Amino acid sequence: MGQYWKIRNIDYEETTGDLGKLGEFFWYGHDDVISLLITPVIPPHFKSKPVLSKTSVSEVKDDSTISPPTLLTLPVELLVVIAEELMDDYLNLICFSLTCVSMWELTHPVRYRVLESELRYKSWAGCRIILLGDYAQNLPKGILTAEEIGQLTMKNEDDKDSDEDEEDLDKKMDKTLGRRLYKADFRRISLRLNISVLEGRRLRDRYSLYKELSKFDRRFRPWLSFDWNRFLPREAEGDSWMVRNFSKREFVATDANPDPKNDHDPKN
Repeated sequence: MGQYWKIRNIDYEETTGDLGKLGEFFWYGHDDVISLLITPVIPPHFKSKPVLSKTSVSEVKDDSTISPPTLLTLPVELLVVIAEELMDDYLNLICFSLTCVSMWELTHPVRYRVLESELRYKSWAGCRIILLGDYAQNLPKGILTAEEIGQLTMKNEDDKDSDEDEEDLDKKMDKTLGRRLYKADFRRISLRLNISVLEGRRLRDRYSLYKELSKFDRRFRPWLSFDWNRFLPREAEGDSWMVRNFSKREFVATDANPDPKNDHDPKN
């Protein structure tokens, strides 16, 4: 019948889901998968603090002719702390930031930290990644830690026959590790890596909030929807692609004759 394959990220416990049989997917374009392996780069304009108004939070407080919003009567340091408490929920952080122009400017460093964290987590660069078929048996030596092997094998009385000694059981487990890793309960990811606060069930169930945020979409789109392609480094003439196997210290490069003296050589 043929094996069905998946790409699995061991460190993040994520998977692409079923890719199909090798002959069915191997020759297709895999730009989405490749983009997962690239370290994202944040464009400089994201780091530049926005200046949307000439009036700062402190100026609003000092001007007795202006009645400041209640929120802005709080100390700036406390407002930053509130924003930092919302870092785990980007939708709430965005809603807080869009309270007013001054708040948008004030929360910029916090939003930037969330952006860095999101991109770092979404990228598979530097992770242990393996292409597995559902017929897999042994795994490459050293790819799993002893703790991870223990979690996969879950040795107990049901795994061991009365006539089986510990050494025989270990050999038996070795031959099933690949299959166990293939079937492990990893989170399936979408290869469409855009991160948008305007998508998702929470917002769809709250139409009034969706409608309100949509009004800001055009002006603040870079912060409402992170387009993954925007954070991929631009290719330059002479660039070459390479896949490295750090376990075997081997690589495959698009350049037919890579210079072994440069940093393309995994031994360097």
